[in-house]
Amino acid sequence: MKLTLLLTLAMFMFSACTSQVTELRPFTHKDINERKYSTQTQHRNSHRNAHRHATQKKYKKQKKYTQAKQQKKYTQAKRHTKQIKVNRNVSDSGSYRMFKKRTNLRKSFKVYKDKALLAQANGRNTRVTVDVRLQRVRLYVNNKVALDSPCTTGAKHKFEPNTRIYRDKHTPLGTFKIMEKIHDKRSTIFGKFYRGKRMVYKGDRRKYRGSRRGVRYVGASLKNWMRLTNTGIGLHASKYVKRYPGTNGCIRLPYHVSKTIFKNVRRGTRVSVVR
Repeated sequence: MKLTLLLTLAMFMFSACTSQVTELRPFTHKDINERKYSTQTQHRNSHRNAHRHATQKKYKKQKKYTQAKQQKKYTQAKRHTKQIKVNRNVSDSGSYRMFKKRTNLRKSFKVYKDKALLAQANGRNTRVTVDVRLQRVRLYVNNKVALDSPCTTGAKHKFEPNTRIYRDKHTPLGTFKIMEKIHDKRSTIFGKFYRGKRMVYKGDRRKYRGSRRGVRYVGASLKNWMRLTNTGIGLHASKYVKRYPGTNGCIRLPYHVSKTIFKNVRRGTRVSVVR
């Protein structure tokens, strides 16, 4: 009897332990992998959020910097425009001193123009100076600078593509007088040769070695031509105004500058070419 009770009690305890072990079973490999994946996902999301936050912060900072830079440029441009208006409209000699102080005359393409002083020009009270060293041309009215502009003078070593020879084509120094004024002169030396509608040569017509039979010559256009010498040296408009000597002896001017000078000088106006 006692033995039967003991066996029954032992079987009951064994079944209870078995059910408890079943309920409190250890993690399987699947459970470990799931928890590991969940942890990795959390870390990845956290890293992505941190990276997104840093990117947004960097973008906002860059946007703020760009806006500040644009505002600074706008302010400088506005100030510069205001200063140009002052330089062009005020006939005080101090404005030209300010222009020279703030401008690199040797490299700059800026043009100084005093409209009030130009309004006083009548051809008798004007003179022109060409500075070969600075590559600038100045128009004086009543001995005051009314216009200062870049120009291009003759080169000391000019390469001729046709002969492949370097020649001295510098603009002669000295004092000259304007000998003639022509609104649209055609060059008698430099131009193009056409056979029918086809161009067969471009350059110095004296160096053309082809057959001239059936060939038509068209001289290069020299707008606002102002002759200085009998050898073909003069001032004229050109779209090829550089900041270094590069012509065959003439003085190239921007078109609007040549128009202003042409309007305010006359035959006999003194032109000084200095270094």
